[in-house]
Amino acid sequence: MEIKGKFAFGLTHEGRTYREFRLRVPTLADVENAIEAAQAEAGEAAGAARIERHKWAACLSVEGLPPGALTADLLGTLPAREWSVLREAEEELLKKLAAGTAPATD
Repeated sequence: MEIKGKFAFGLTHEGRTYREFRLRVPTLADVENAIEAAQAEAGEAAGAARIERHKWAACLSVEGLPPGALTADLLGTLPAREWSVLREAEEELLKKLAAGTAPATD
């Protein structure tokens, strides 16, 4: 299941800015891998924002962005406001999932 969203400012890659995204529901494996990747970067004290960034890199697709280009490092270049955009999209998706009204995926 996934939800569509739009960045407030956009994600810039190789001189182009991308605004529209899709976020799918993270799996337990996505969360485990995100924690491990964040700890590999920052040690045991890896913060929640870094873990979220790694999780979103696994669950996010950005319309028009070349395959393989979306990484946690690339997400790290987003303006800080976009963290809230992604967090709100994830919360909305989880609410719809809990209510049984999550949008169908393609």
